[in-house]
Amino acid sequence: MSSLLARKRTTILALSLALIAFYLPPTTHQLRVFGILSRPSDALGNTHAHAYRQGESTAEVKLIPGTTYCEDLHLHERSGLLVTACEGEKQDRRGWFPPLGVFDRPPVRGGPRGSIVVVDPQSFTAKTLELRGYDDDVFVTHGIDIINDPSNSNAIYIHAVNHAPAAPSSPASGTSATEPGPHLAASRIEVFHHTLYSSYATHIKTISHPLIRTPNDIFSLSPSELLVTNDHKHKSGFWRHVEDIISHSWGPKTDIVGVRFGLDRGGAEEVEASVALERIHNGNGLGHGPGGEVMIGDAAGGVLHLASLIQSTSPVTTTTDATTNAATNTHPRLQIHTSIPLHSNIDNPSFYSSSDGTKSGYVLAGLSKGAALGPNAKDPAYKHGVIVWYVPLEDGADGADGADSGEREGTHQKRKVGEPKGIFADDGGLISTASAGVIVDRPTTTGGEGVERWLFVTGFMSDSMVAVKVDL
Repeated sequence: MSSLLARKRTTILALSLALIAFYLPPTTHQLRVFGILSRPSDALGNTHAHAYRQGESTAEVKLIPGTTYCEDLHLHERSGLLVTACEGEKQDRRGWFPPLGVFDRPPVRGGPRGSIVVVDPQSFTAKTLELRGYDDDVFVTHGIDIINDPSNSNAIYIHAVNHAPAAPSSPASGTSATEPGPHLAASRIEVFHHTLYSSYATHIKTISHPLIRTPNDIFSLSPSELLVTNDHKHKSGFWRHVEDIISHSWGPKTDIVGVRFGLDRGGAEEVEASVALERIHNGNGLGHGPGGEVMIGDAAGGVLHLASLIQSTSPVTTTTDATTNAATNTHPRLQIHTSIPLHSNIDNPSFYSSSDGTKSGYVLAGLSKGAALGPNAKDPAYKHGVIVWYVPLEDGADGADGADSGEREGTHQKRKVGEPKGIFADDGGLISTASAGVIVDRPTTTGGEGVERWLFVTGFMSDSMVAVKVDL
């Protein structure tokens, strides 16, 4: 009898240890990501407090006016310019922003709308582009990407997520269109064309598709093809919160969609779409890595995934204004080859390759206290602490900007990377929220040889973009 009890205890103990070993590491990681458990990066404090004066630019910290609530940021390497998308008024995002589950006050026609903004990193100035041919008054900005116009070396296409609500006469569900709520969310993608250094961008068309449900960010494959992340399976409610909290393999998952469309301005050509990567947790920001690599940010999970782009024959759905059809076609697929955990929420990734060839790595901006975002998303007085990571690449890969290089398909080996390093941190006094960081080389101000590395950081609830001098 005692032998049987001993075996039962041993079995229970073994099962308990197995469960602890299975669940404890991801649980501990998640608590660190949300800022609940302590992390070595907490010791960073405010990295640039010594060089910052409230509301003023200094030699090592620059505030860039005209960049309010800008979510994403991309460097166009050929011109050296930065492109972002910003909100028109702060209160707009506090009342309507589906990515945060905020559906209280849908934007209305005639009110302030979002914009495309070009930043000159050499002069630290921003220029808001006039949106020509865009007849809709509503433009709720989020993720964007840029890609060169193959027929004009001085022009780019801009793909931008727009979280505009459904028109009152055509709600996205059977629920009354007069009642605010997630049923009004009708997010889509806008396509613009911009001649570099001009003062405007021309609207080409609007892209929508049933597979584009909760779009967050975009990876441009060509002027007429892109990848887009759906950051949540559920637009609102209890299960949306579960998605944010549980990043383990058995938690809720979403997907990344490949989309192809025509470029005839205002035309009603078919939009083709298929799932490029399924069962990914909180797919958020996308970025162009070296050699055509696709960077994918798991925001709530605090993991950077690196994926290869491959082409495969897969089922697609095509839509026009009136119909939805099924077909089979060649569409992009993604295959993850490397996953890099970070000790914070992360958002839109970028890749840095220095002009002198001495440094290259992944740059990731995020929140130092991610657990505070949801409860304080509507509070304009709350200051969200931020951190920006630099993950050095150690396997010798060269950088490649998607706007200039064109994407090469194929598989990659698992990346060899160094220990993530916090290169910027702030308690929210300088910048509240950080959703993208891009490093730009600038000539040294001391008159000697070499370059200075400046990190440009923007946030979806930050009063302005900031640029800080960093040491890698």
